[in-house]
Amino acid sequence: MRLLIIGLALILSLATRLEAAHILLPMDETQKNHLKAYGITYWVLDKGVETYWLLNYRGGSFAFANNPVFEKECLTRGVTYEIIPDGQFNQILTEIGNPEVNQEAMKLEKAPKSQSIPRNLMRKENGSNPGTMR
Repeated sequence: MRLLIIGLALILSLATRLEAAHILLPMDETQKNHLKAYGITYWVLDKGVETYWLLNYRGGSFAFANNPVFEKECLTRGVTYEIIPDGQFNQILTEIGNPEVNQEAMKLEKAPKSQSIPRNLMRKENGSNPGTMR
């Protein structure tokens, strides 16, 4: 009887794992490292993977397709994550899509380019602003 229960528990956990389709990075108080969670999201986008920014859902969480490489990176960087099945992810999108709640799902498709400040707009060493006439 005990082996049967253990076997069923193992089968259920594997079935749930096979159904898993998204990694959710919560940005609420459960997140251990918010800054690194942003870094993971940027890294995933840089790999060309579509990501969702779930505005006002659990602190502005991020979600993207489940991939063992991404999961390992979350573990390596100490980022809190959850693996959720397609059905749960679609339910989250439906909840967020309700016009009566102040939430939004933004699809992010590529990592932002870094912006640099042109040299002629930087402050000079003496503290004067090159944009002013002195």
